[in-house]
Amino acid sequence: MADIISEKKTLKLWTFACVFILFNSIQAQSLRIILGNEIENDPVAYYGVEIFRDSMKEVGWNCFIENELTPLRKYDHQILLGFSEGNELSNRLFKTTGKISPKVPQSYALVSTLWKGSPVTIVMAFDSIGLIYALQEYAKIALELGNQSLSQKLPVTRSPFIAERAISKTVMNPSEFEQYFYNDNYWNEYFDMLVKNRYTTFVLIMGYNSTGYFSPPYPYLFDVPGFESVKVLGLSAESQLRNLKALDNIINAAHKRGLLFKLGIWTHIHRGLPVGIWTDTHRLLPEEMDPIGINDENLLAYTQKALPKLLNTYPGLDGLQFRVHFESSLPLPRQLEFWNSIYNAIGRSVHPNIAIDMRAKGFTDDLIDQANQSGLNIRITTKFWGEQMGLPYAPIQLGRADQFIRRHGYADLLNYPKQMKMHYRLWNFGTTRVLPWADPQYAKNFVKNVMELDGDGFEVNEPLAFKMAGVKGNTYDVLQKKYQYYDWEWKRYNHFYQIFGRIGYDPNLNENYYISDFENGYGKIAGPLLMSALHKASRILPRINAYALYDISADYSWAEKQRWGDLPTYASTLPSDVGQFLSMQKATRLDLAGKTSPKVHPKTTARWFENQSKDVMDLVNKAEKEKKGPKDKAFTGMIKDLTILSLLGDYHAKRIPAGLNYALYKQTGNPQAYLDAITSEKEAINTWKKIVELTEGYFNDDLIMGDTKRMRGNWKDELNLLEEGYKKLSNQDYKAKTEPQKIVTYDMGPLISVKGDVKIDAPQTAPWYQQFDIGNHGWTNHNIFIETSSNEWTKRSLRHDSDRDFLRGPHQTAYATFSTKIPNGNYRIDFVMFDSRDAPEDYGPMWLRANGVNKTNEFKVPAGERVVRSLEARVTDGWLNLTVASKTNSMWLLNSISIYDLGPSIVQLSPKYVKPNQPYTLTVLVKSLDSIRNAVLTYGDLLTGMKSVPMKKIQPGRFQAIIPTLEGVEKLNYKIDIEDDQGRCTLYPKAELDNAFASIFFTNDFEAPIVEHEPIISFSNKDALVIRAKVSDASAIKSVYVKFRGLNQHQNYGSVALIPKGNGYYEAVIPESLLPKKWDLMYYFEACDNQGNITMFPDFEKRTPYFIARYEK
Repeated sequence: MADIISEKKTLKLWTFACVFILFNSIQAQSLRIILGNEIENDPVAYYGVEIFRDSMKEVGWNCFIENELTPLRKYDHQILLGFSEGNELSNRLFKTTGKISPKVPQSYALVSTLWKGSPVTIVMAFDSIGLIYALQEYAKIALELGNQSLSQKLPVTRSPFIAERAISKTVMNPSEFEQYFYNDNYWNEYFDMLVKNRYTTFVLIMGYNSTGYFSPPYPYLFDVPGFESVKVLGLSAESQLRNLKALDNIINAAHKRGLLFKLGIWTHIHRGLPVGIWTDTHRLLPEEMDPIGINDENLLAYTQKALPKLLNTYPGLDGLQFRVHFESSLPLPRQLEFWNSIYNAIGRSVHPNIAIDMRAKGFTDDLIDQANQSGLNIRITTKFWGEQMGLPYAPIQLGRADQFIRRHGYADLLNYPKQMKMHYRLWNFGTTRVLPWADPQYAKNFVKNVMELDGDGFEVNEPLAFKMAGVKGNTYDVLQKKYQYYDWEWKRYNHFYQIFGRIGYDPNLNENYYISDFENGYGKIAGPLLMSALHKASRILPRINAYALYDISADYSWAEKQRWGDLPTYASTLPSDVGQFLSMQKATRLDLAGKTSPKVHPKTTARWFENQSKDVMDLVNKAEKEKKGPKDKAFTGMIKDLTILSLLGDYHAKRIPAGLNYALYKQTGNPQAYLDAITSEKEAINTWKKIVELTEGYFNDDLIMGDTKRMRGNWKDELNLLEEGYKKLSNQDYKAKTEPQKIVTYDMGPLISVKGDVKIDAPQTAPWYQQFDIGNHGWTNHNIFIETSSNEWTKRSLRHDSDRDFLRGPHQTAYATFSTKIPNGNYRIDFVMFDSRDAPEDYGPMWLRANGVNKTNEFKVPAGERVVRSLEARVTDGWLNLTVASKTNSMWLLNSISIYDLGPSIVQLSPKYVKPNQPYTLTVLVKSLDSIRNAVLTYGDLLTGMKSVPMKKIQPGRFQAIIPTLEGVEKLNYKIDIEDDQGRCTLYPKAELDNAFASIFFTNDFEAPIVEHEPIISFSNKDALVIRAKVSDASAIKSVYVKFRGLNQHQNYGSVALIPKGNGYYEAVIPESLLPKKWDLMYYFEACDNQGNITMFPDFEKRTPYFIARYEK
């Protein structure tokens, strides 16, 4: 796209540079632009008219600005301009059309009518910005129709979907910023582009991770009387004045076009260290261009003088944006005092009504109260999806690390009564840094969700916003010189700007609105193919961030360039929306348990990446084939960029299986899973090598987006790390004998136990004849007394917390029995005996017994010695019974019992729902400490008889048997017997006593239920809420649930089952007591059929994946 813009150096082409070719075959048109006094006297409107006139001239139209309507010649056009609140000819004539006049800012209408028999188009706008937008649309229609009548495309009425559409630029580095800070041409072209794409606001952010540069901005612009020590090291008076004038020129350039200009002041004092890690005692020596002289003693006094002077110096400032929390370099105890002084300073300034954005992170309730009491025009601005571009909706559920703090999202800020207006910032600068991005569907869903979340506007970061973050020195070019096809780097990302601005104004904008840009830039056939490829490719990066994001910070994660950690880290990474996606570890646990989830499985995500990658490359290959003539830099650059994005998708499609297999290995110890993991890892590395081949020599060798290794460099650096990780995995002894998995430790005695251990105190005395229920575990003897030593445990350091206390006996009988409920299987039990008191005693002879069969030899526990004894036991009825006993003239003691699973156990099976009338291969994964001697499958029908066949070992730990085609069978029963070399046996399923069988179901239904629902608009928490849905499926419906909570990310979801009401309709009643009291209601559905197919509704691929019902106040 940038090649189109770079060839058009003048402002005259900003509206429709791409359409002049439409006029090669038609007669030149004449156009009279009729103004009223209101338009002529409005500088923004008149500027828009002049640009419109000159642009039309550039494409062959003869244009004239006049004040009166006149008769038309053939092919002539006349447009009459006016404001809807005016009282001129345009208003009087517009009323005769019967159309509704524009009523809100930025709105407009285009209407065809007659005046004294001559056709005229009335361009009616609410304000000057609306007029500029109207002229844009008139031009597009006129140029498309040529000499045809415009009336066939009119009337047109437009109004903004969302009022404020902002773009922000961050000041990171002197070398980077100053190459355009002083360049008027840069700002003219940049602001023309923003207006063309219907942005309303430009935000210049200073003090974000900028190593002191413009942190704060005041001393870079002016001196403050009384604070002569505050200055910028090495900044001359001439340079300071140049800065002051440059900022004024930028503000004026924005206002000339009707853009609002806001200044972000994100750091209030530079402490000589990167933002967020400063301390009061550690500083670095100031360097050239660092601010000096501001300290904790004079910060308040200086800021109280400097901020009003800033507002006085730049009365045209439309807004201020402040970072609140400690990263602004303000410690928490000083926040109230500081902000009180800031509010007072603003209130006393020449601009007391200036719009103020306060960042949500660190904005506590008392700070919000303070802000409301100030009487200033303050709202809260918050991150939409952390510091990354996730999916185009606020997550269903944040991870626990972020759920209960005001760091990301709307947190708990949407309660009633509303505290402040909300403004949402999409921090895409953590994601879209160097590669092009543009997805119309994403933008549509995003702006709609902003409105659903009570947002009065949104802000996106420009691409390259993080360039040179936290680094001093000279900047760099993103692309190598020989591949550059633009004068300013922002032009490489033109379609990004188009998407968010235009769709923010009108989410119903047709996806092909910009197709002519691509046709002119890349060819009549190839252009639309590349546009579609870019739209599809742009869905890859947000999906990477959504399904697995180790750190949501923009200073840490970079999906375009990073490999996403070594494989062990990758396999353990959580989704950034844990309510929508399964992690690899959680998915593996569910697979092993034979359970399903409505959340997106990593396998599904892998298939999505694979398909998306393939679709992008199919379009790219077609475009290359269809491209006629020479392939210029813009075309070859777009091909490279799209291929890189496609390969990133393919990389994750291949690496997800590696992560899943590694998680399977960690949870089962299966060596084949490890081999499968590193095989998939190698495939992923081979894909990354292709990315390196494309990027090497194309991009700069050091893409600096931060001051750490992971935030700079290139794809080759990541390849080296990938290969190092692969080498380490390949050299690991994955075949080492697997240790048995500990099930539980029971810590005897009353003292606080270590995390994960179960605390068991002494039972109370009771009559010997009393029967009782111990629940899931406990001592079965209530006719004994067990003495505790909780007041006598030693003060010396002990290796094990469970050694600090113990239970001992006997009292009335020489034994005691501890029972615990546990799945059938084979176990090792470790008993620890240790009198840890300062004056220990001797114990024994004593012995231990498991399930009345296995018994230790008699042994003694010498005073002060730690003794461990182990037993093996087989559980067949779900209970493990452990007896401790001693001779009649001795005592026993017990500190802890640890139980380990010896296996073998079947940890994974093939799906139990399969297609009918074809052979079925049943595969199982067996976890075992020793080799498997026998594996036998028994299957058939309980009425006609069962058949037993041996299962074949196909890989370490994997066994398989083929069940021949069974015609007309809907259900097949089976069981599996496993025996290892030590004679340990297991059965699947484990219910041995009733000889139960598992089942395989033959079905053609693999589709999840379809849910239909009429959204609830509002609710009252004084009455129960009835929720209805229609649910249909090829199989019977097993369950339907509604999940709900307040519109508050700090809350967890409740759940109520919907019951069938007939004809496919289901209904649930949420009691009044469960409805949110101060928030809107957020809800979605989960539905499952009898075949195990399960879904969440709404589908996030189609719309916001939840409904919001408004609270009736």
